Amino acid sequence: QLQGEDYREDIDDEEDEPEDQQAFEPDEDGDDLTDDDTPRRKSKRHAAKQKSNTRASPNTRWSASKNSKKRKRGTSQVQHKSKKPRQISKSSINSRYEKVTTSQMQHSLRVLSHEHLIKVIVNICTNNQDLVDEVFGSLPPPDVSGLVEEVNSYHQTIDHELDIDDRGTYAADKSSYLKVKPRLSEFKEILTNQLKMLKNANCYDALINFISKSSEFVSNLPEWDEDVVDRVKPQCWKLLENSANKVIKKYEGDLNDLKNYFDELKNYEEMSEVVQNYVQAD
Repeated sequence: QLQGEDYREDIDDEEDEPEDQQAFEPDEDGDDLTDDDTPRRKSKRHAAKQKSNTRASPNTRWSASKNSKKRKRGTSQVQHKSKKPRQISKSSINSRYEKVTTSQMQHSLRVLSHEHLIKVIVNICTNNQDLVDEVFGSLPPPDVSGLVEEVNSYHQTIDHELDIDDRGTYAADKSSYLKVKPRLSEFKEILTNQLKMLKNANCYDALINFISKSSEFVSNLPEWDEDVVDRVKPQCWKLLENSANKVIKKYEGDLNDLKNYFDELKNYEEMSEVVQNYVQAD
């Protein structure tokens, strides 16, 4: 019987042991409950912590203020875009151009391309028909030095392709001709364009001046072997001949004023017929 009572006491002790362990288990906040902690005190502490969590953190308040600034800034941008652009009156534009000096205009015209400058002058004359005769009458005689220099540069590329030595000799066979043939075609094209431009401008005194100076470059084109059929050089001479004959027919001034140019053409056999036509016309 005593053994039975001792056995029941041992069982009662084991059943009470979990209750003692629960008193020292950590709560949800990570704090251990001591013997003095009561369930009521624990619930107050949870309520206080949950209340503190509901308050806005500094980061939350900062992001909210930042978003409000963005909204304000976006509103101001929309309002700014809705404003109409300020219009400049014609009087202010005219007053600005009245202050432009002749020197400033010269600097502005120098940076324009040749074609752009032509468009500017034509537009001015189109809007002011009274200026057409004045502008046309004030045009100076054309300077053909730039045109002649351009023809000379194409002629130099031909000499470069031929590999002319110090004695002025070069290979005149068919393979050399085929090598330099593209350069010959370019020379003929630039010569054609220059002659056409001067004829369209009715600048016949400048045209005959250009012909007399370009004849030297045509005369110095390469001579090839007999088995090479070169059509470029005869065609260039034909271009100069036709242009010179047109000068004789279309020139409105005294042909004696052009005598020096035709005298220079006497040096080239290919232009003998042109010189003869000039003498007969004079």
